[in-house]
Amino acid sequence: MPQRLSFKEREWQRREQEILAEAARLIREQGFVNLKMDELAEVVGISKPTLYQHFKSKDDLIAHVMVRGLQELYSHADSLAQLSPLEQLQGILRMMLIKRYQPDSMLQGVNQEVFVAINNQHPQFIEQREAVNQRVQTLVVQAQAQGQIDPVLSPELVAGLLFMLMGLPQYSGPPPADSPQLTAVMDQVIVLFTRALRPS
Repeated sequence: MPQRLSFKEREWQRREQEILAEAARLIREQGFVNLKMDELAEVVGISKPTLYQHFKSKDDLIAHVMVRGLQELYSHADSLAQLSPLEQLQGILRMMLIKRYQPDSMLQGVNQEVFVAINNQHPQFIEQREAVNQRVQTLVVQAQAQGQIDPVLSPELVAGLLFMLMGLPQYSGPPPADSPQLTAVMDQVIVLFTRALRPS
C-alpha cells in the first residue's frame, strides 16, 4: 500500500504544480529568455526564496517539466503493450509530437540551447532519458525479430532518429494547436519514420 503523503507534502506538490502552470503561461506569453523568477514568484504569491526551494533556476524548472514528460512517455508506452513493436514505436513518437506541440506546453518558448544543456547536464533528466531510450531500443530489437524493421539498422540509431524527429514540424511562431494541418504534419513525420525503418 503506497504511503500517504502528509498535508505538508501535498501542499508542496500543489504549489509546485501551480509554479509550473504559471511558468508555462509566462513562457508562452513572453518567451523563456524573458521569464523572470521574481515575477514568477509574485504571480504565484510566494517569495523568491520559496520559489528557489522548489526550483534553483529557470533551467532547473524546465528540466523538471522535461523529466515529468519522459515519465509520462514511459507510462504511455506501458499502455501500448498490446500493439506490435513497430506500432508501439509509432505511438511513442506520436505522443512525443503531441506533447511538444500541445497548446499548454511550456516547451514552446524554450530555445534549443536550453534543451541541449538539460540533455547533457541534468542528472535526473539523463536517468529518465536513458530509461526511455532503453525501452525504445528493446522495441526496435523486437520489431527486427518480427521483420518489421530492417535488421541492419542499429537500435541506437533508430532510437536516436525517433528523438530527433520530435523537433518536427518546426514553426517560427506558435503552431496551430489541434488543427488539421498540425495533425497531418505529425502523421507525415510518423510515415517518414516508418518508411526509413522498412526492411530492404
